[in-house]
Amino acid sequence: MCENVKATRIGLPFVHSLLPTIPTDHAWGQLRPYGKIVGTITCSEAGGRSLSAFELLGTLSQDFMFPLLAQTDVYHAGSAILNTNPELATVALEIWGVDTTICASTSATLGAKSQEAEYLNHYFPSLDHVLKGNIRIHSTESLSGMALIQDRVFTFMTAIASRCLVPIVG
Repeated sequence: MCENVKATRIGLPFVHSLLPTIPTDHAWGQLRPYGKIVGTITCSEAGGRSLSAFELLGTLSQDFMFPLLAQTDVYHAGSAILNTNPELATVALEIWGVDTTICASTSATLGAKSQEAEYLNHYFPSLDHVLKGNIRIHSTESLSGMALIQDRVFTFMTAIASRCLVPIVG
């Protein structure tokens, strides 16, 4: 039984910043109280064609990954990261290849109670074409995140949920 659950249409600046061509009235979400964001977001074009749907995860993490990425002439990926904490977060972003090596890394600061959504080429402007690998996020604060891969003319889009990384103790 779900008590105190309220379905709410939200403006979704978090998602809309990644998808500026999709009007905010074509994206919706369901929010649950108590500070955790859970549910799904569905994005569609103005004509009603569904583009993507994905889950919102209620678990925040300091170490998580997006298991797919793309940065080519045809496809590109973007990530959106949310900091719900009252403190700013120092964030390390890493691109890992399928051979388990770090191809690129950078760092950024995410303000308190803020979000940032960017395509990979914003964080990694000199990144060559990559079609296999993953994006790993490490932060001083617990964050939430999601990613999208799409073609550059919006005929294909898929959402990628974040996955928590378990530290290796050795």
